Amino acid sequence: MAIGALRTWIRALATGDADLARRSVAPGFVWVRVNRFRTPDSPFVARDTSSLMDFVRRRAPYHDRWTLQSITFNGWRENRLRMGPIFFLRTADDLGSTALEGFGKAEYECPSGLYVLSVGRREPW
Repeated sequence: MAIGALRTWIRALATGDADLARRSVAPGFVWVRVNRFRTPDSPFVARDTSSLMDFVRRRAPYHDRWTLQSITFNGWRENRLRMGPIFFLRTADDLGSTALEGFGKAEYECPSGLYVLSVGRREPW
């Protein structure tokens, strides 16, 4: 279910489906944060579903795509599964022609959805 919620978020972002984005997070989620991947890009933080849905709609014209590479599961705290690091590749029309490496962390609230998601660019070594 945790990977399913993350994949639902990724599909929502790729398709611009704001309702799908809403369904990917737990009702009381704390935040979804996407840090800057390129200089003109600005960081984004949603602490409510309205902001989250607006972000997904704004990203739709740019064909934002994330490809999961690996996820480490770090055990449970209360009813939340901690995940991180999460590694992925990100492409979008406004981010250049090369896939950018991303990483982050998340918590999945069982059985509702993502409780926290925080990602950013992984700088090459």
